[in-house]
Amino acid sequence: MNTNQILNWVIKHPVRDVDDRHWGGWGGWDGALLSRLGVAPEAPSIRELAKRAAALFPSRLEAPVGAVHFFLIEPYGHAVVDVCGGGRTVLEARGGGLRYTSIDEICRGGSIYLGWAFFSREAP
Repeated sequence: MNTNQILNWVIKHPVRDVDDRHWGGWGGWDGALLSRLGVAPEAPSIRELAKRAAALFPSRLEAPVGAVHFFLIEPYGHAVVDVCGGGRTVLEARGGGLRYTSIDEICRGGSIYLGWAFFSREAP
């Protein structure tokens, strides 16, 4: 998914169109966002999805558009989608809404950055 595809999806889906029961153990909005965008497979939790990644790359500056960035936030973890590459602008679902932010801003809030993964069949 490229930057324009992500942005167009957000414009068409300003609010979440499913309830929490549909997403089972995701426990948050971020898992639903990843699944709806098609950038990651479904998993019981964000923490479990991070474990399933072939590798978590530590340098956010190397992340491509569509990469999933992972954070340590108890109890389930947290994930965002890279919109422009390099973690400068990411799409975050939190508190019931979508917002654009950055990896730096999320980390300033106390979250610990774990790394990024790319789940597409195409190489990053």
